Amino acid sequence: MIGRNGVRWGAALGVAGLAVATYLVVRQESAPDVRMQPLPNTPGDIQAVNPQVRVWTRTITLIRADGAAAASIENGQPGDSAWLDRSDKKFRPRDEIFGAASIPASTATQRGPFYRYAGGLLRACGKAADRPEIRCTRWTAPADPPPDQRMRAVERLLDRYDHGTGLWEHDASTWQSAKALTTVIDYMGRTGDRQYLGYLDETFRHGDIARTGVPVQTGYNDDELWWALAWIRAFDLTQEPRYLDAARKIVDRLGDQRASFCDGGLAWARTGIDPDLHPWTQVWDWFTTGAGRALLDPSGVVNDHLDQYGSTCVLVDENRRWTYDQGMLISGLVALYRASGNSALLTSADRIAGAATHDGSVFIQNGILNEPSATTCPGPECHDAETYKGVLVRGYRELVDTGRSEVATREFLTRQTYSLRDTADEYGFRWQGLPRDDDHPNFATQTAALDALNAI
Repeated sequence: MIGRNGVRWGAALGVAGLAVATYLVVRQESAPDVRMQPLPNTPGDIQAVNPQVRVWTRTITLIRADGAAAASIENGQPGDSAWLDRSDKKFRPRDEIFGAASIPASTATQRGPFYRYAGGLLRACGKAADRPEIRCTRWTAPADPPPDQRMRAVERLLDRYDHGTGLWEHDASTWQSAKALTTVIDYMGRTGDRQYLGYLDETFRHGDIARTGVPVQTGYNDDELWWALAWIRAFDLTQEPRYLDAARKIVDRLGDQRASFCDGGLAWARTGIDPDLHPWTQVWDWFTTGAGRALLDPSGVVNDHLDQYGSTCVLVDENRRWTYDQGMLISGLVALYRASGNSALLTSADRIAGAATHDGSVFIQNGILNEPSATTCPGPECHDAETYKGVLVRGYRELVDTGRSEVATREFLTRQTYSLRDTADEYGFRWQGLPRDDDHPNFATQTAALDALNAI
């Protein structure tokens, strides 16, 4: 973040000016003399908004109305700017800008003046005052293709990010925001595109994250561990120690959460939080030699949880299975394999992956992932399960990436991705068939779909 003293402002604005000037120094080409005329008043009918882009959490938009256009920038800081850029029909920028909008100290949003243009191509560009990167929208021409499917999905996911809380919309439990952040990190890691790093920084600065690693302590150990996973991924991507420190703070607080029953498993909720005191546990030795063996079905799939009865643990509902149970255990086994080199761990991961994805699996319908236990999905009572399938494809992809799997294939991941159907680049709960009226997309369903897009 930029400072608030006059010297810093002058330096930041100077850098911004230099960056903009450098960006606009291009080869002079013959082009039609496209006249740009500023309008004295804002047009009354804004008919179209060009797909927006982001640069360090700022949103840049080209607004069009009645043959006029303006550039806007949102979620910015003083000194951030946006402007109109024009080109000839060969997408060659000219050495001039119009309608510059610079954010003053009193607001986080600014729109430049409208300009009427008589021809040629336009786009909006913008940058943060304290960063060199410049991003531009598409040109106003059908010949300028939109971003690829994966980037469009990221943009729509970030549309639902709440800058006021550092979480995604309506996420009271916070764990799905951790998963969404992890998915954005995965996108950057898989593509090399670092333009969304600002969302890592912004999220880290919210709530109690700097001190505890989580935005708010919910009392649920599993929710907090999702944040630990997110910060580990953030560290792997950026090598910034603060992210690894945040993950350590979360894990260190779990030392007193071992249960006195169930072979010392880790309870999913702290005492007094879960009314039934039911523990969920996960450590591989515990799965193979302890009470966790009951969670590993003879068929190879992973059951969901054990319930406490007295001083013992019992598998109550062996038919309650979720895709994310399979994905998280596969992911954990791959991580253990990478740390230890023990190939037997990959054999165990292969067994789970094969059981979860073969043609007769309860999780597969017509070759595509399905959530058989999600009887309320899609719908208002469907919350956690909306993002579960994404956890499975992510773990499966990590298994493929080892290059050592005898079961996991890229073809399976490609099939899932190609089955996705969107409405204006937003994806609902179902992964096959055309979108239906009840399949309302939200950030959790969008995250799961982006996991699938990231996997190929």
